[in-house]
Amino acid sequence: MAKHGKKFTAAASQVEDRPYTLEEAKAHLRVDLSDEDESVMAYLAAARGYLEEITGRCLVPQTWDYFIDNEWPFELNVDTGGLDQLILLPKSPLVSVTSISYVDGNGVTQPLGPSQYVTDGAGFVGRIYPAYGVE
Repeated sequence: MAKHGKKFTAAASQVEDRPYTLEEAKAHLRVDLSDEDESVMAYLAAARGYLEEITGRCLVPQTWDYFIDNEWPFELNVDTGGLDQLILLPKSPLVSVTSISYVDGNGVTQPLGPSQYVTDGAGFVGRIYPAYGVE
């Protein structure tokens, strides 16, 4: 059964759209006037984007759509050294999975119920496994 539309939420604990406030950045830079607010905000956005790109980690709450075009893939499990059926997510940390769906043999999109998969956000990379005994 081909899986499509793996949708997951990768988020850190911050609830704002940037990890630092304008006031915190200005205090760090020792900027007192508001003349540079726009530039400071642009620098904050650029720094966050750069850090997220090079680390593969989300510094603020984000929702991502992730698609694969095959069965549950087999990946090397670095903890056990064996091959496991799992989906390794390209962004972390994984907080929750909103939904998973797949396209059945008739070309119809079907939801995959939460009891049919297990999420693991404890590691550096988020993982989704098929639930034990589920094919």
